[in-house]
Amino acid sequence: MKFVGACCVAILYYLVLLVSPAVAGTENHERIFSMPIFETEEVIRPWLENNGFELSRATQEGMQVQLDAETQNQHWLISLKAHSPLATRIIVDPLRGENSPLLNAFWEYLDGYVKIPDSGAAVVTAVVPNEVRNQLNAVVCIYSDRNGAPLQVSGFALDRSGLILTTAHDLKMGHAVSVRLHNGHEKEGRVIKLDADLDLCLIQMKGRLDQVVSLDHGRYLTGEKEKLFALSCAQGKMAEIQSGMLDGPPRRVEGTVLLQVRLHIEPGSSGSPILDDHGRLTGVVKGRFRGTNMIGFVIPFDTVLQFLGR
Repeated sequence: MKFVGACCVAILYYLVLLVSPAVAGTENHERIFSMPIFETEEVIRPWLENNGFELSRATQEGMQVQLDAETQNQHWLISLKAHSPLATRIIVDPLRGENSPLLNAFWEYLDGYVKIPDSGAAVVTAVVPNEVRNQLNAVVCIYSDRNGAPLQVSGFALDRSGLILTTAHDLKMGHAVSVRLHNGHEKEGRVIKLDADLDLCLIQMKGRLDQVVSLDHGRYLTGEKEKLFALSCAQGKMAEIQSGMLDGPPRRVEGTVLLQVRLHIEPGSSGSPILDDHGRLTGVVKGRFRGTNMIGFVIPFDTVLQFLGR
């Protein structure tokens, strides 16, 4: 009898699962946005409060937050989960008010905040100014390994003595790397300074360099519609130039400010210099938003100066 009773309980349990609506997993109620989790909560809270929701923080476990939002006619459980350090998965479980226009307005508000372009949309190609093109020879390809797997990033020369700036990613202090120059020659290099929090590192290469990216007159803040250019060694190909522009407000990730740009970012672009149309350094490519190659994140110029101690 105990066995039969246990079977009945199990059958009832699975029947409940079958008829229960998987609201949190439906397309309408689950989205990923290119914001770190703590910024996402800061953005959501004022919108909910302005629309009459009483808000409380239900739970927080690791990189997950749950908000309980309720009005007279609406009751939502909103789960925020870290999709990556730079992106958050938002799941809305509407306990009341599933068909409310407010739910669509909520997603439209977030879309407008981050302004995520269609991943298939092309960035309008801008004419590359000579002040930008003339600095291509300062860009290098950097090759190393990451836990036994090959690693390739971009970098650029800061002075002719062989000092190169790039992203830290999984490099370590004293890490040996191979540096490929614009002419195809390869030189040995070694990491001599690294800050994992800022995601920047300096490599000292053996030998001299013909071209550098100057730190003089760098840009601390560019206009939202102003053209920006990334000089990269994407996927090991030298002399790649991609154009784009700022695409939203600065992002704060664990206390570090990043710029969001609408820019074609390929694997290996991390460490590329970002220049304005006068060839002035505005930042360094950190990476791209997971799931699209049209949204990039840039370490701003003032963070570069902070890392270099200038």
